[in-house]
Amino acid sequence: MPKKSFVSRAEDKWTINDFPQMDRDKLARRLPPITATHFYNLHSCPTRVYLDMHGDHYKRLPLSEFLRQKIAEGVEHERSVLSGLPDLTHIDYETDQEGLHKTLDAMRAGASIISQGVLVHEGMVGRPDLLIRDEGVSIFGPYQYYACDIKSGRSVKFAYQLQVAFYSDLLGKTQGTVPTRAGVILHDGKERRVDLLRVRQRFEEAKQHITSIRDGVKDHPHLCAACKECGWRAVCKEELLGSGDLSLINGLSREYRAAYYNIGIKDITELSQSAVKPSRISQRVADNFRVQARSLIEHSPVLIHKIELPSSQSIIYFDIEGETEQKIYYLLGCLLVQDGVTTYHPFFAEKPSDERQMWNAFLTWIKTIPDFHIIHYHNYEKYALAGLRRKYGCPDELYKTISSHMTDLFKLVKDSIAFPIHSYSIKDLAKSIGFCWRSDTPGGAQSLYWYAIWAKTGDASIKEALLHYNEDDCQAMKHVVEHIQNSFNT
Repeated sequence: MPKKSFVSRAEDKWTINDFPQMDRDKLARRLPPITATHFYNLHSCPTRVYLDMHGDHYKRLPLSEFLRQKIAEGVEHERSVLSGLPDLTHIDYETDQEGLHKTLDAMRAGASIISQGVLVHEGMVGRPDLLIRDEGVSIFGPYQYYACDIKSGRSVKFAYQLQVAFYSDLLGKTQGTVPTRAGVILHDGKERRVDLLRVRQRFEEAKQHITSIRDGVKDHPHLCAACKECGWRAVCKEELLGSGDLSLINGLSREYRAAYYNIGIKDITELSQSAVKPSRISQRVADNFRVQARSLIEHSPVLIHKIELPSSQSIIYFDIEGETEQKIYYLLGCLLVQDGVTTYHPFFAEKPSDERQMWNAFLTWIKTIPDFHIIHYHNYEKYALAGLRRKYGCPDELYKTISSHMTDLFKLVKDSIAFPIHSYSIKDLAKSIGFCWRSDTPGGAQSLYWYAIWAKTGDASIKEALLHYNEDDCQAMKHVVEHIQNSFNT
């Protein structure tokens, strides 16, 4: 066991020297290679990189259906891109050493495009999707190679840039010439250039960080939005709960946690009892953190101030399902409460090309609802409505009426009541006060997975599950409003 607990101070880290000699020898023999995946994951969570390298993989949760679907789509997209490339030399191999030898042979032969090559250097293994011959000079002759990755995303994310910078670093050591360019092929099959000079410093910092993790240094885990789809979330959550970590407070960032540590506040108990705050944090934010900490410790909601809920003849609980990156919306769910009667009205795009029809049907319907007020959760619905209006239009007066009669329940709750929860998603909030979804795995990612399956199969049961999920989201908002009315506004 380690000699010290890394949760005692933010800057504390485990290193290989904190283990007994026998354990250090075993750890040193099993140091895993550094790969491009580590650069991708480091961008969102260093602890994930550590656990991927050194964690007990029996404790890792399986991938969600959504992530498995995204991986499958990525593989299919890669196949599609590769099938359209001329003069392709594909590397088949069983071990990295075999792959390296075959890659070097292809580079010596001057292959135009090499797919699935392998690059190895001092504990680092790169498997770029493509190595593309380019003008220049290398140890192989009057040419050199640059790395290009194939991604199904719609923009060159910074994590992608780190990955191709990693391949480029390995290429420089392999061909004797550091490439001057790198690329990423996106969803449309077109290559975007990556500025290696611009990303160079941050890549070197990332490489140094990952090397220290590989050698046994563990960053302090931090509860954040990225945890929701991470297979290690249960491992980290158990650790953070045990130490009363400050990141259990919703909205308290890594930077804020470090600021609290610097003034001697290390857990939620100390924060709840202290009137002192870091200078960089405003008094209003510090007060909210303190109330939230108190709620977590007491396992009970704390009223900050009374909530003024909207009052109209017709209340519409509104939830939109869509794909943010592609700006595609496929379901506008409306739970109408009118004269004590609740009815669910879904507006569904059977396929993406039906989006306009869905939008027009929604506008036609809402014009018939007297004295309505829309309750939604967070800012996604306003963002989506604005996008749909830009795409397909909407009479100015009607859009003004809709947008001026919308209330964000998330903001109302967050500003007025501290609940003993670590995330203020509608799922976590509604579940904490007794609401249950019909699905065992409710979430936006699951909705996207269902829609993708529906689009491929037309399976009526999948559509039904999707509609039930959306209706439950609307019912969850109604449940929260009624809970507030009965518990805080009486």
